[in-house]
Amino acid sequence: MKLAAILLYAAALSIALPGSAVAQSHGHAAKQGEHGTSAGSHMNKAAGHAHGDGKMGDVEVPADLDTATTKLSERERYRVSISPETPPIAINALHSWVLEIVTPDGKSVQDAEVTIDGGMPAHGHGLPTAPRVTEYLGNGKYRIEGVRFNMAGWWQMTFAIKGHHADTATFNIVTK
Repeated sequence: MKLAAILLYAAALSIALPGSAVAQSHGHAAKQGEHGTSAGSHMNKAAGHAHGDGKMGDVEVPADLDTATTKLSERERYRVSISPETPPIAINALHSWVLEIVTPDGKSVQDAEVTIDGGMPAHGHGLPTAPRVTEYLGNGKYRIEGVRFNMAGWWQMTFAIKGHHADTATFNIVTK
């Protein structure tokens, strides 16, 4: 009974006793509206945790992670490339990217409809913003605006492309 009372008291004061649930958890709440909902405390020890200030904890990035910026789409209908308009990629800053879509033989794809999705596979959450195509630049190039990575680590961005054919391309991005 005394141990239960001590643990309750420690939890109320946010004191971490060795081996207690308070000592084993690490919480960061997302701001209301940033992800559409208010997220509770979480810690994924296997994946680690990266902070919005760019400091990385024990974030695991697979050693064999494909970080190519040019690749064939999933069904090999397009050759897709991505690049930030202004490198390096800054944490917690909005930035623009250029997405290039060409056929496998190199012909520009014009008037494609592109939707963007993504997130952090190791943390199980999506992108903190809703990036979108804002301009066709010519030669199969599209400007993507509204990209923001709110913490360092391994991110994925998936582009669903509807041109002459529907296909997707997913890119792995590691921010520091």
